[in-house]
Amino acid sequence: MLTASGDTLYYLHSDHLGSTSLASCGNAACGALGSEVPSSRQSYYPFGEIRMQGTNLPTDVGFTGQRFDSHIKLIQMGARWYDPQIGRWISPDTIVPDPKNPQQLNRLTYGLNNPVKHSDPTGHFSEDEIQRFFRKESWEDVLKLFQDGGELEGRWGWLAILQKAEFGDDIKIEWDTPPLPEGHPKVKEVFAGRCEESPGGDLWIVGGDSFIDQMKAAKYGRAYELTHYHPMNVGKVAAGVFLITVVDFGIGIPAVYVTAQSAGNPLVIKAVEALEVAVVLPANALGLKLIIDGLGHAPEKFTVPAHLDPWANLPRLKP
Repeated sequence: MLTASGDTLYYLHSDHLGSTSLASCGNAACGALGSEVPSSRQSYYPFGEIRMQGTNLPTDVGFTGQRFDSHIKLIQMGARWYDPQIGRWISPDTIVPDPKNPQQLNRLTYGLNNPVKHSDPTGHFSEDEIQRFFRKESWEDVLKLFQDGGELEGRWGWLAILQKAEFGDDIKIEWDTPPLPEGHPKVKEVFAGRCEESPGGDLWIVGGDSFIDQMKAAKYGRAYELTHYHPMNVGKVAAGVFLITVVDFGIGIPAVYVTAQSAGNPLVIKAVEALEVAVVLPANALGLKLIIDGLGHAPEKFTVPAHLDPWANLPRLKP
């Protein structure tokens, strides 16, 4: 990954999970071209806590290529927030992707409880699930499908869609123009449907009285539009309301009362102001953020062509 700071260019290097591990110089403004940036090396504990801090790392992109919010100590993974200290999502998955897999019955579990091998960048379709959809034994075998000589050579757009999707999302598929090759779905130019799991555990795009299996969507689609839904998270809303209520009634209102009773004592006023700035205002801001996040967001739409540059559009792509 290439990043810039002023006139200085850096290359960011990742480990096997896509976590940023060090930076190297991208031009002479940084140092010798290709040399490691001093004090930029960073490592992580298995569930994402920073083990060795890269004090000179020119990015806030860290564990599995996601951004860490230093104020609330959580990682924004796209669909949900993740707490690396406890190795759990702070809100449950909206579905149980594979009820036959005991590790997925806990909807707060991250990476099937095996974060050294697996990552879960969105909290929804995991790499294991995508492997199952393509009936492959490893993630590397999935990537080979899209690489030179693979059955889906160059059609990285479908993999980009899968990494953002979950069951229940809507997908529109624009098909390649005629003449249609053998095996091409005999459907209209645009097919719209919902991501659903087949009885055999495959991914189907189900629309009306017909469906398309995901392999045909990958093989014959010209472009894809995904509508990803964010359901309301009652737990997060309740947590936000509880935090604001406790802080305001436990600290904020009593502090105002003490100020009123102090007869203008400057020491009391300054102490109360310091308490407001240090505790009450940050707690209210965090509570409000939890409420807003918990209420859900408008559906997100992602439109990608079938053929795209994987390194620019799939930042967590493993070599």
